[in-house]
Amino acid sequence: MKTHVIPLRQRVKARVKKITPVRAVVFLIFIAYAIMLLVPYLFAFYVSLKTRLEYNSTLILAPPQSFNLQNYIDAWTALASEESGTSVPVMLLNSIWYAGGTAFFSVLFSSMGAYVVAKYNFRGRGFVYAFAIVTMMVPVMGSLPSQLRYVRAIGSLNSPLYAITMCQLLGTIFIVMHSAFKSISWEYAEAAFIDGAGPFSVFFRIMLPQASSVLV
Repeated sequence: MKTHVIPLRQRVKARVKKITPVRAVVFLIFIAYAIMLLVPYLFAFYVSLKTRLEYNSTLILAPPQSFNLQNYIDAWTALASEESGTSVPVMLLNSIWYAGGTAFFSVLFSSMGAYVVAKYNFRGRGFVYAFAIVTMMVPVMGSLPSQLRYVRAIGSLNSPLYAITMCQLLGTIFIVMHSAFKSISWEYAEAAFIDGAGPFSVFFRIMLPQASSVLV
């Protein structure tokens, strides 16, 4: 059986014909937005290659005289402290753990709560959902001082537990996952219960994978 292979030139022409003026304008807008996001970082790196004398005596857009990385070496050594055990790698790992750990636990715990509220009937489920909406209205800067006092009070400020105590339980993630679980049929869970699966197995092996696209 012979298969018809479309030449590459014809495929490119076919895709070009599908590009409408609206799509082209939207694409250009997103390209401009991406460039705007990159410019501050590129400019910061560009300026960091200058020495202090160059920075003070030349125009801000003037090119550096040489590819100078001494500023990064000075910052690396200046931020290192043997007494406190602080260094750039330690601070980098702490930042990664805080950002990644907080995001992971926020999504995990919010998904658990959203699943229970969406799929189980119990008294107070409406109050929990309404409270989650109310928490979304509170500005982050308004709740940050109280969160910081709470973290200090339980002694997790300089601890790996900081990522867990600062994770989000009720808020945007909860509302999004609640809508996702609401759209999933409960018949899958009922079939799993009949086969002998427990609540945790149903959640992690049946319901959560079906909401993986929203989860990501």
